[in-house]
Amino acid sequence: MHRIGKIKFGAGRPVIRALAAAALLIVTVATRAAEESAGKAAPGRIDSGQESRVRVAGIVLKWLRTDKEANYARAEKMIAAAAHGGARLVCTTECFLDGYAIKDKSIPLDQYRALGEPIPAGRYFQRLSKLADRFDIYLVAGMLEADGEHRYNTAVVLDPDGKLLGRYRKHKLEHELVRNTPGTETPVFRTPFGQIGIMICADRRDPQLVKRLCDGGADFLICPSGGMFGPEKNDPIVQARSKENGVPILFVHPAEFLVTDSRGEIRARTILGDRLEITTSEVGGESDKNEVFFFDLPLAADSKFSEDGKRYVIIHADDADMSHSVNRATIAAMEQGIVSSASIMVPCPWFKEFAAYAKAHPDKDFGIHLTLNSEWDNYRWGPVAGKDKVPSLVDKEGYLWDNVAEVAANAKSADVETELRAQIRRALDFGVPLTHLDTHMGAVVSRPDLVEVYVNLGVEFNLPVFFLRNLGGGVPDEQIRARALQLVDTLNRHKLPVLDYMTQLYTNGRFEDKRAQYLEAIANSKPGVHYLILHCGYDDEELQAITASSKLRDTDRRVFTDPEFIRAVKETGVEIVTWKQVREMNDKRLAEK
Repeated sequence: MHRIGKIKFGAGRPVIRALAAAALLIVTVATRAAEESAGKAAPGRIDSGQESRVRVAGIVLKWLRTDKEANYARAEKMIAAAAHGGARLVCTTECFLDGYAIKDKSIPLDQYRALGEPIPAGRYFQRLSKLADRFDIYLVAGMLEADGEHRYNTAVVLDPDGKLLGRYRKHKLEHELVRNTPGTETPVFRTPFGQIGIMICADRRDPQLVKRLCDGGADFLICPSGGMFGPEKNDPIVQARSKENGVPILFVHPAEFLVTDSRGEIRARTILGDRLEITTSEVGGESDKNEVFFFDLPLAADSKFSEDGKRYVIIHADDADMSHSVNRATIAAMEQGIVSSASIMVPCPWFKEFAAYAKAHPDKDFGIHLTLNSEWDNYRWGPVAGKDKVPSLVDKEGYLWDNVAEVAANAKSADVETELRAQIRRALDFGVPLTHLDTHMGAVVSRPDLVEVYVNLGVEFNLPVFFLRNLGGGVPDEQIRARALQLVDTLNRHKLPVLDYMTQLYTNGRFEDKRAQYLEAIANSKPGVHYLILHCGYDDEELQAITASSKLRDTDRRVFTDPEFIRAVKETGVEIVTWKQVREMNDKRLAEK
């Protein structure tokens, strides 16, 4: 099963039953640094990443016939909950706004027609638009559309800026023909995670109509519905359409949530009673069974770097500029070994030395290791912007906080933005040819608002940020996970590449053991782009005086400059790449789509 959670609504407050821990594992870098600063090496290995997915949510909501205000108010809360649960695409039922008023032909014609919502001028359309913008989601919403003298059973698609991406009008009207006009077009809507095709309710029973949507390039289909449902009447039809066209289908109905995969197999299904509509007096009662359902939908269109079946790895050295020893070792690993990328800690005392090297070697790959912590006992640094400009980022001695928990508890997001922007600008002023941004100890992803600062700086400076598309475990904080998932869309919209996997080895073992562990991790890598993080240094007097991890760093340097290891890595068939190359690959793919 891939249905990863649901939020239940009704008489009580929302209850989150289950949410997958799928988000930015880079926060776990904080654990490593905190343990090192306590004089311990953190044992074990972190290897994260999984098949590319998009979290979708279905708003399974009973109708209140003709009551647009009540239907909107009820759905608004559920859409907000879906966004907070990490959904990047949210779908309502068919005609949720008017409560599928076409079902009741006793409603006077003038009253029925007045329920139509002008698009985009309608009051409720505008409110839905603001919801999509506010929560940074794609929103598919069903409503009765008023277009001049015509009324359409319509599903609108809103993008994360609240703009109308397009609309789909139901084709197969049957009993609706007495008052509604059938649609004639089969548009497909492009998103960063694939192309969406929409069909409404009875449309799913027409194989040729569904085929036209898929022939138009739809990677998956959404079916807002309000008609027949369940294992006997509905599910075999949806399964058949999936199997015939090789695409997943998300079916959202007032009494059922259903997901089928590209082989036509059911991946998620829940039936919520047998009622489709309720009366005002039944709101919050036993009949009012409403839930938000989540599903992590695998998307072939989103597994971008793995499409060619190749395995790529950025071999990346953290913490350049931390000390003279680390600078020397990082340069050696880049020139004599196979380290393809490094990131610079701008606030550190040895910044100028490594910045000069970077400026003199624009062919190499350098990022900013955005730094909000100064974690060592006797070797400290303060903010680049100056402690008076960012007072929430410093301790009583004027240094940056020594651990991530203090950053999360005290940092103001405005101060974080000021400091990180100062670090980037200082590197640029010193001529560093920047290729990306990443994070020291994961501090910039310790709160949802700081994650947003991190991504927005990447957009502002047009630099990729170290961000994983999806993960198999990691961050327990629900809000951080949700915001991270939404911000992947932001990176996609600005054509900034998002990586697939990350690997770090925290074992402090013998050289031979560490070499074997790294080789195993590289040899067993999956198609896509991997980020392999290491820390280079010399186990000399300088580094020993700073950190208990000097031997670990020395071992990393030795492994990645070892000729035998380098030969073995090349024999695995993995292609070592830089951030520059990953960006070029991403740009090329986007140009071809």
